[in-house]
Amino acid sequence: MRVSVTPVASLSTQPIAIHVTGLKGPATLTLRSRDATGTTWSSVTHIRGDSTLGAFAVYRMTTAAENASYIWSPQHPLTFRAIVMQAGRPRASATFTRSIGGAALQKETLAQHAFFGEYAAPRGSGRRAAVLVLGGSEGALSTSFLAGTLAGHGYPALALAYFKEPGLPQTLTKIPLEYFARALRWLAAQPQVDPDRIVVLGVSRGSEVAQLLGVDYPSLVHGVVAVVPSDVANCSYPSCDASAWTFRGHPLAVGARIEDERIRGPIMFICAGKDNIWPSCDYAHDAMRHLRHDRYAHTLVTAEDSDHYVGLLIPYEPSIVSRTLRTLPDERGRELVWPKLMAFLSAQ
Repeated sequence: MRVSVTPVASLSTQPIAIHVTGLKGPATLTLRSRDATGTTWSSVTHIRGDSTLGAFAVYRMTTAAENASYIWSPQHPLTFRAIVMQAGRPRASATFTRSIGGAALQKETLAQHAFFGEYAAPRGSGRRAAVLVLGGSEGALSTSFLAGTLAGHGYPALALAYFKEPGLPQTLTKIPLEYFARALRWLAAQPQVDPDRIVVLGVSRGSEVAQLLGVDYPSLVHGVVAVVPSDVANCSYPSCDASAWTFRGHPLAVGARIEDERIRGPIMFICAGKDNIWPSCDYAHDAMRHLRHDRYAHTLVTAEDSDHYVGLLIPYEPSIVSRTLRTLPDERGRELVWPKLMAFLSAQ
């Protein structure tokens, strides 16, 4: 009996194949790993005869804590071991490594630069396309891991909080677009960044401001990724009694359509066919209708069976959210979406 894994070394977002050959009868394949904190994670899959498992076995890995996330090392690959167990004893095993690609993390605070964020830059020299990463109504600095993962794939990325952090508003109310513009200018000035290739990626409520920045700051924004998006400027949150956004001191009209046709660059919409928060696919299709005569190549990707949490974007990630929110359709949606996102960014 033999266990082999291809590739033996991979990025955390890449598919793998775990091959079991020479097996007769029922067995289990146990996958084990210790994350960067030393926490043990595992998954068990029942198999019968020769089998090939994919990276979904990695996604299924759990640990004891309810809301734990697998903690990657930003510098070093982490080891995984696949073990075939039969009749209560190990019969064959193989090891492989996965990593987030390697990025030098650099925290940037409101006190220093008039914004609250965390910057992740890939190793190596040269200027590259970069990404400003914005989360949604959860607030705080929720997109640091996504920014680090993007940096591991070669894209300098700034995760930016815009409320619910020290020095920032504590609710999503009257957030000035000028705040984001400061962060964009800082990002453009970094030595790893090509200032003419900056993309704003916004998830959920963050999709609104990503599009608005493209409309109102065309010299700073050269592409937009709107994930489980809206195509209108919505009201404040959690109380819907004001505008969420302001520009030049004036609140933006609640419910007003965002004029995506004014954005000077390509837009990628990623929507969820079974969105349980708002009709992101209806919004995305409406936006695409207004762009049908545009000179840029825009993209709409639909995760047909996924809900709003396809917006987490990163596939194969062990327990990235509470087990109550971990669903197979969402994971399959992320597996669909991620390579398309990488293709969009590589074209910038």
